[in-house]
Amino acid sequence: MPFFLLCRASIVQKRIIYFLDEGSLTVRLCEKETVFGETTEKPPLECCACGTAKYRVTFFGNWSEKIHPKDYPRRANHWSALIGSSHSRSYVLWEYGGFASEGVKQVAELGSPVKMEEEIRQKVSLLTPGGHWGQHPSQSDDSLDRQPASLPCLPAWPG
Repeated sequence: MPFFLLCRASIVQKRIIYFLDEGSLTVRLCEKETVFGETTEKPPLECCACGTAKYRVTFFGNWSEKIHPKDYPRRANHWSALIGSSHSRSYVLWEYGGFASEGVKQVAELGSPVKMEEEIRQKVSLLTPGGHWGQHPSQSDDSLDRQPASLPCLPAWPG
């Protein structure tokens, strides 16, 4: 059975919510069932970013046994560390239909970002605000002077 990842964003300024999960602020990424050896087409990359970019990411890990009682993990549950990078179009961290690197595999299966950070650091700038336990918000302010950049979602599966 295919699964999907739902990425939602909100625009909040000084605790006032301007946009919440509206229009293009919500993206549904669906798994495509593929036949072994089948190739997938890459979507065209369009980016008009240039100059200096400043990102502010606030992560709220609203995951608890009370809210998600079904299959809630009994051992030390946590969110994998948030990892961000500023990169050009030529850098590909993960590709739909492709194989995961050892770093992506370790984040997904073990929650360990160490190998993935090494892989990214070899190619681009790395932003790491640290690990996330419980439901407390975590913020990271980073400023980079880079060419076109993107902030893709990368799910972490509980192990």
